[in-house]
Amino acid sequence: MSANEIMSQISALPEREKAKLANLLVAETDWLEDVLDTAIAKARMDEPERPVEMLLREQRLLE
Repeated sequence: MSANEIMSQISALPEREKAKLANLLVAETDWLEDVLDTAIAKARMDEPERPVEMLLREQRLLE
């Protein structure tokens, strides 16, 4: 399901249900963090792999 489809479904919810969802997202930060982590991982899945050493050099944590 795409982000647009999800947003359409959320927009179609009655106001009371939208408020419940908003409260859930605020109260359940672990759940929200998992959802965000999943979305980020999915978005970056097609990026080429990079060695950790390269990342450390880019961040100037390794000479």
